[in-house]
Amino acid sequence: MAGADISWLRTRRALPIIAILLISACGRADPSQGGAEPGSTELHPPATGPVETIAVGEVSGVHWELTGYRSREGTCVDVHLASSSTGGCGPVRTRGALDVLGTGFGEDLSGYIHVHGTVSDSVSTLELRTGGETENVLLHPSPSLDSVFFVVFVPREEGGELVARKGPEVLETYEIRPGGPSFVGESASA
Repeated sequence: MAGADISWLRTRRALPIIAILLISACGRADPSQGGAEPGSTELHPPATGPVETIAVGEVSGVHWELTGYRSREGTCVDVHLASSSTGGCGPVRTRGALDVLGTGFGEDLSGYIHVHGTVSDSVSTLELRTGGETENVLLHPSPSLDSVFFVVFVPREEGGELVARKGPEVLETYEIRPGGPSFVGESASA
């Protein structure tokens, strides 16, 4: 099953706003476990090299960024929204065709679940199926972090499914269940 291990759990808030964080159903980050103090913009753990902006976009008028950097705890990947950010650090290794590193939602985009992760070199196309429609997901290669990343925003009440393909062949799927804090995704090989 794809998903992040406990070493990926970390949060940081840019403003003192309560943001709900779910990382593979592991729970809320704790500053004593490597998270940041509320209101802090410091990187925890500190970067040992440059911070890379992997992808940027806008959903429902809210700007977002996916950033990554190396630290003493491994590769750190964060999704930044207008007033909060979520992410984690650890070894980035895609265990199958796709690996979800984190999921979350907060006050910025309360109607959406964001999901970010990596795909393996064997994946030629990643699709998002939601609301009866299918769209191709932009893949963001990061040679400096040795990974290919993705970010999707799914309507919280609809959920969806990620489908990793090599040509017409389905390599793996990942269910994004609708709802709130009880959200957990599952991966299945085709």
